[in-house]
Amino acid sequence: MPLSKIVDPVRTLSRNPSKQLTLALVVLIALTLLGTLGYVLIEGMSPLDALYMTVITLSTVGYAEPVPLSDVGRLYTIGLIVLGIGTAFYAIGALTAFVIEGRLREILEKRSMERTIASLRNHVIVCGFGRFGKSVSEHLRQASF
Repeated sequence: MPLSKIVDPVRTLSRNPSKQLTLALVVLIALTLLGTLGYVLIEGMSPLDALYMTVITLSTVGYAEPVPLSDVGRLYTIGLIVLGIGTAFYAIGALTAFVIEGRLREILEKRSMERTIASLRNHVIVCGFGRFGKSVSEHLRQASF
């Protein structure tokens, strides 16, 4: 397999902030699920306690642990914190790029244009406004379209 086939998806992702935001969200959801599962398996927590522990760990809020952690649980928590903070920084960078590069403005303008187009009734679009297009436009105007 040529290297260009492997590298191109990475380049595409790096140039597309909306895909970066989607990736960050998917990774955050995956971390939450894996974190919860890890606490259930490692510490024997209930799923709700494990979810709570995962959320306070990923958000770095740092409330009290619902169950005292073993050494393995503490190491797991450290890894979860590092991955969570890395994902948060990635998401913030992607969101910043999304806004700075004008993607948000483009999306809002596109939605506005689509709403305007959807509200149009009894209209004709003339493509090209050369000699023939001017003539067609004049005939349409006289026909009271």
